[in-house]
Amino acid sequence: MGADSWTYLVPFQPDVAAALAALRQQEFHDTVTSPGWPAGWPRPSTIDQFRALMDETHSSVGGILELDGRLIGPGGQDDFLAVRLLSPAEVRAFFGTDHPTRDDFERAYAAHPGLEPDRRDQGRCTVLYDRTGEPAQIAFWGISGD
Repeated sequence: MGADSWTYLVPFQPDVAAALAALRQQEFHDTVTSPGWPAGWPRPSTIDQFRALMDETHSSVGGILELDGRLIGPGGQDDFLAVRLLSPAEVRAFFGTDHPTRDDFERAYAAHPGLEPDRRDQGRCTVLYDRTGEPAQIAFWGISGD
């Protein structure tokens, strides 16, 4: 099995860590309440229980739930199981602007292999803006393990 890329776009909120936590909670809820949940498996009540079940069953869900929810600031380095906020210099380098839109993100993501983390089980994020320059969304993306 190989690694898969993943992306999520969520409404902007000033607290990126809170946006990450809310995204993880929503993904957890959607996953464990899905009609496709395996028959006979217990439905965990927390993300930690869910991740333990995935480990126990040698399963993988991919995406943001594979990470541990840590947010690394823009001056830090990518780290295993964490999401890192791009620095302003990276935003300019990847998107050609300080205020990338969703269209800018989609173009850059398709064209820049360097936009993804170098290793599996890592993520990145950045704020996306509307056409008037106001923050509109937060993009989270990364690579799952295998």
